[in-house]
Amino acid sequence: MCQKSDPETIKEIENNVSNDNTETFPTKIILARRGGCTFVNKVRNAERAGASLLVVVDSRVENITNVIMGDDGTGTGIRIPAMLIGKTDGEILIEFAKQKLGATLSAEFAVKEKSNTADIEIWYSSNNQRSMDFVKEFDRYAH
Repeated sequence: MCQKSDPETIKEIENNVSNDNTETFPTKIILARRGGCTFVNKVRNAERAGASLLVVVDSRVENITNVIMGDDGTGTGIRIPAMLIGKTDGEILIEFAKQKLGATLSAEFAVKEKSNTADIEIWYSSNNQRSMDFVKEFDRYAH
């Protein structure tokens, strides 16, 4: 799942995705363990293999509430959603999937509360002059 998005990698993923019940359940959801490459590469490989959703299983037991599945700068054009779930729940899903039984998985991407304000984080490099120009310009509006 973590190699570059070359045809052989995609074919391997496709072969591991069960085509049973494709008429009943046309949606492919791929489970992948975290690690080995960027989230973007995992999502792109899953998308190219025909997935409608990628569920990434954390590699360690931790609170995933504040884990950000960040873009490595190559995420333009990805059209499927992806989510990170905890290791314990993820391992249960993986073991169930190995049994190749039919199942329905519901994934919800919801905003917990509505607000008229937005909290933002701006990341920049101090080595980039355009970034520094932005920070200086933005400072006028931030206070």
